[in-house]
Amino acid sequence: MHAGCSTLRRRISRKRTFLRTQALGVFFESPPMCTYGDSPLAYACVFGLRKLTSKMLDSGLVSLDTNPGEIIGLYPLHAVVSNGRRSEYDFLTRGLPLEERADRSKCTEAGRLITLGMEQMNCMQLAADRGLRFMFQHIMSQETTRIMWTWGRVTQFQCVYGIPTRAPCTARADGGSISMVSTRRATAPTTWDVGT
Repeated sequence: MHAGCSTLRRRISRKRTFLRTQALGVFFESPPMCTYGDSPLAYACVFGLRKLTSKMLDSGLVSLDTNPGEIIGLYPLHAVVSNGRRSEYDFLTRGLPLEERADRSKCTEAGRLITLGMEQMNCMQLAADRGLRFMFQHIMSQETTRIMWTWGRVTQFQCVYGIPTRAPCTARADGGSISMVSTRRATAPTTWDVGT
């Protein structure tokens, strides 16, 4: 019986070590590899391996909201956003059991590559900063807005909760633009137009 317990402890220890491993090396410090996240869980999320993601979370050894990556400071949800994976964003925020879902309000942490300036950003800010127009619009439509009107390729959204921004920024993607000009959280509903 004692040998069986010892074997079980070793297996759990190896699983924990594997699941909490961080990516290392020059290969992982350049785009696009640095945006995949630094852990096996983040990689599984970015590449849409939902069964594997669920098994990792079911183990109880990892969580979507702990242990950000050491290279850039991305949590798995931020890695998904950084790669424009809209369906995986929905899976991590709505498709998992409530206790396993990612915290949408969590901000990135400071990592070793601080020169990229991706620290202390929420998902919407990260999408805007990286110029991921469709990801930004997806998050905005899912989380904080309602559509006021649509005319052709232009849609006016109303921000129900306001968008916290750390500084004014404009991001361009595929000829469209995303502008966020507020430097503090809006207290009243805000409206603006986004071309699609």
